Amino acid sequence: MRWQVAEARANLTSLIDAALRGHPQEIVRRGKSLVVVVSAKDYKVFAKSRQSLDEMFHNSPLAAAFGKGQIPELRHKEPFRDISL
Repeated sequence: MRWQVAEARANLTSLIDAALRGHPQEIVRRGKSLVVVVSAKDYKVFAKSRQSLDEMFHNSPLAAAFGKGQIPELRHKEPFRDISL
């Protein structure tokens, strides 16, 4: 749900209760999103799930399929050509 700052301040208990039920609460000012309130449990899951780009590619379902030969390699195997500079 979206709340204006003044509404959020006046209804803070309801806002927190909704976030605890698993519904992120967005607070906006002049139509622009400022913050999103989520439960500590949801935040910990989000913060823990951050991976480096290398880890993300390594853990991707495509990595396993590529390793099994189910996805063809697209790079050229020919050696580089010689050029004069």
